[in-house]
Amino acid sequence: MLSRTKQLYLVTPAVYAAVIMGGGYGTGREVVEYFSRFGAGPGLLAIASSALAFFFILFSSFEVVRRTNQHDYRSFFKVILGRFWWLYEVLYPLLFVLVIGVISASVVEISQDRLSLPPAVSLTFLMVAVLVMTLIGKRFIEGFLTAWTGFMYCVFAVFLWVMWPDNLDLSLQSSVSSSVIDWLGSGLLYAGYNAAIFPVLLYAVRGLQTVQQSAKVAALTSAAICLPAVLFHLSYQRDTGDVLLASLPNYYIVTNYGGDALVLFFSVALVGTLIETALGLVQGIIERLEHAKDQALSPQMKSIIVFVLLSSGALAGKIGVVSLIAKGYGALSIGLIMVYVVPVTFWVIKATFLRLGLSLSLREREP
Repeated sequence: MLSRTKQLYLVTPAVYAAVIMGGGYGTGREVVEYFSRFGAGPGLLAIASSALAFFFILFSSFEVVRRTNQHDYRSFFKVILGRFWWLYEVLYPLLFVLVIGVISASVVEISQDRLSLPPAVSLTFLMVAVLVMTLIGKRFIEGFLTAWTGFMYCVFAVFLWVMWPDNLDLSLQSSVSSSVIDWLGSGLLYAGYNAAIFPVLLYAVRGLQTVQQSAKVAALTSAAICLPAVLFHLSYQRDTGDVLLASLPNYYIVTNYGGDALVLFFSVALVGTLIETALGLVQGIIERLEHAKDQALSPQMKSIIVFVLLSSGALAGKIGVVSLIAKGYGALSIGLIMVYVVPVTFWVIKATFLRLGLSLSLREREP
């Protein structure tokens, strides 16, 4: 059994970072689209705006959990949305399909390139890996996500050391026609749609007792999420031409500028990260179903859920639904921001003012 301190300051940031890594950083396309295309300096400002947004969203979410002790996303949204809690479950499946579709496509592409494996074998491996760890249980999942995240940061550190550009220009001269508003806005949009996954991971948030702890854990988690973006963004400055056009920028740059050993370790780490993202999202849905039924799901039911969820994402990517959803990414992001980010922030502000008002009222009544 982990101590409360380790659960708060190690496991929680690691789980959130692990799941965001595969969906947000696994391919590198998101880093290019939201940060790197603006240039080195502007890209870092965009990442900073994402980090700040992540902090406020996480802090607000953790405060709701601390004050209400609700750790599954269905109960969480009943707190912040009341009878409109179902709105999240209307929008979230679209995001889930998109993320799983991207993960499936990335695993297939890397496996074909490095191991010449057919897509069916790659997708079966992904499904079996997620299923086995899901059946072992939540504690194992949290341990795996924490350990693999640590391994990933070590690989990323070596990656950046090898890929560090010879002439790094961090001036605010943008490589495209854009302004500071564009850079900051892009970072906020990136945070908005990635943060939509946060409520599904509330099962990893346990032991919060004070508002100071919520703030500290939110800061650590935000930093853990954004650090890989900084590493990848800086590495892309080594080749700002072709890498920005590659379908898998991370894989492109490591295969073109890294040695065989780094390519091998990075490929393994990347596939593992994609697996842990799928694992974390699936576990969040299982937690929601178990809480609704008020009992643990059977291994058979968990197997069916894993199969249906991952198959739907893989199929969506295959038939082009992911591409269709991606075209509406902006609208989806705005919808999720309105359903999650705005209500959770408003709830915390309201609860804080109500508590402050009650405290002042009690003081006035004191003789």
